[in-house]
Amino acid sequence: MIDKAKVLSKVRELELLGEKLSEGIFSGSKLSIFRGRGLEFDDLREYVHGDDVRDIDWKVSARQGKPFIKTYREEKNRDIIFMVDMSKSMMDKEKIEAAALAIASTSLAAVKNGDRVGLLIFTDIVEKYIPPKAGKLQAMSLLDAVLSFDNWGQTNISSALKYLAKVHKDKGILVILSDFLDRDFENDLKMLRRKFKIYPFQLYKQREKDLPKGYSFFVKGRENGRECYLSNVNISNRKEGFLDMDVEGDVVYQLASIIRRAR
Repeated sequence: MIDKAKVLSKVRELELLGEKLSEGIFSGSKLSIFRGRGLEFDDLREYVHGDDVRDIDWKVSARQGKPFIKTYREEKNRDIIFMVDMSKSMMDKEKIEAAALAIASTSLAAVKNGDRVGLLIFTDIVEKYIPPKAGKLQAMSLLDAVLSFDNWGQTNISSALKYLAKVHKDKGILVILSDFLDRDFENDLKMLRRKFKIYPFQLYKQREKDLPKGYSFFVKGRENGRECYLSNVNISNRKEGFLDMDVEGDVVYQLASIIRRAR
């Protein structure tokens, strides 16, 4: 089903782009695709003209009677974990190829920066977990795990989030790639935000976003096999606050643009 040759060819293009991709689209100056506001606190100093007002520490400023700002240093050797939904609703050529390209482009840029990358594949259970590790071989092993997966099941996002909370104790970045056709996982996602900067990418095709008004449909669930009749309803599954990714578009460009806007 998945065109592995096409994906690997695209990955080779990404490798040839190398620093141009990392420095241009993703960061702007350094090989770090998640640069920006998610930095590690370093110290406090007096505010000077030109400083970012968002960095002002208002409590300290009130005590001192003059503005102070927080200074940061860029985190190094971070853990970036990709959590990929491999349920039957994601059993779609374009969706999996999009997920694979997102993982390849992000992880290759990340390991160039010295960051560690890992992977969690889930259905209604955790199918595979690869702990974060540095290096290009690790990045390619994540891609291979996604492209070779064929054990499609139902969906349980909550159980995957709980599993990750147990096995990964350090702070890091979590990139979720899913269509999010599930429910009752929001609290677990909220809990995980305490130690992860989370980028939840909702993969979709344009025709999946909404049913045309005034039409009726007979549908069958891909995961549970249930059949039902829908008449003149909106079944858009867009999750508020999540990041849209059109799998039929330029995935790498979307990924870079979305991450830059989400910082």
